[in-house]
Amino acid sequence: MHTMAMYARVRRLLLRDGLGISEIVRRTSLSRNTVKALLREPPRTPMACRRGRVQTKLDAHEEWLRQALAADALRGRGDRRTMKRPHALLHERGYTGSYSRVTRFARGWRR
Repeated sequence: MHTMAMYARVRRLLLRDGLGISEIVRRTSLSRNTVKALLREPPRTPMACRRGRVQTKLDAHEEWLRQALAADALRGRGDRRTMKRPHALLHERGYTGSYSRVTRFARGWRR
């Protein structure tokens, strides 16, 4: 049984890049029979298992952090703060969670 990543790579090389089976064999180091078997399989559906959103300690401070990030985004590139300062300010406001949760929220906010 091959992984979803290998299945996707073989199909991408054939369908998107337009390569033949021989070239796919060279690039992936799989046997010709394996490549043919992967291409004969019906299209797999992507894994659809998603977790529901769980409450975090940051939820109570989310609005304040959004405002802080928006204000920080208006600063010049060299004047922007890392998440260490907002994390420290959150601790002063009663946040007891981790630094990584704050940085994860900030990465999601930027998108």
